[in-house]
Amino acid sequence: MSSQFGGLAEQLIARAIEQPSFRRVIVPADLGLPTLTDRLSETRDALVSYLSELDLSTMAGLVRGAAMTELDYTT
Repeated sequence: MSSQFGGLAEQLIARAIEQPSFRRVIVPADLGLPTLTDRLSETRDALVSYLSELDLSTMAGLVRGAAMTELDYTT
């Protein structure tokens, strides 16, 4: 994967992390197998669903705005 896609993926994931549903605490009881595997699967499915419903026009505007103001992109 090129670094260009890595940066875009980072922006998409950052947007998802802002959502309360992706900020749940993992309790110690969920750290054992197979429960942890189940939680990872549920989270992956929720993330794929979230990303598939994301308004890409809005996201493009946010990424463009960040690119125009962040030092990494302006030098």
